[in-house]
Amino acid sequence: MAFLAEAHVCVWGKDLRSTIKPYRPSINVGLEMNKDIEEWIDLRSNGLTRENYVAKGKSIAKKILRTHYSLYCQIDNSFYSDLYKIAEVLISFEPYQSACIKEALQISQGKIDSFSQVTNLIEDYGKTVSSLLFSIKTGTHTLSPTMKN
Repeated sequence: MAFLAEAHVCVWGKDLRSTIKPYRPSINVGLEMNKDIEEWIDLRSNGLTRENYVAKGKSIAKKILRTHYSLYCQIDNSFYSDLYKIAEVLISFEPYQSACIKEALQISQGKIDSFSQVTNLIEDYGKTVSSLLFSIKTGTHTLSPTMKN
């Protein structure tokens, strides 16, 4: 809906843009879009080799960051696509994850020193985000606006 309201012009019939309410980010969209995060990471990491770890690592890091951010965009009332802005929001809500978030951001930009950096990202930060998403989806964990620094 936000795309319709902002990026389209009526060429025939009634212009509906004025009837479209402002977009508000929703955790439900993030939960639904990323419900397969664990399988997605497993699929991308299968066949991870020393020859392709940079390209696959970039893709995996971006998915993990965006998935993690989708859990906070409603509380933050933001909807960023820029990974640096996403990282800022994540660090403001989870400063204890700062090192993982910053490393994922570096990997997402192709700044990878070693194969093990990608596998560690998957095993540590990837599993943490996947677990958080699952626990929110099943109702065993909730996010609070007071979590922000």
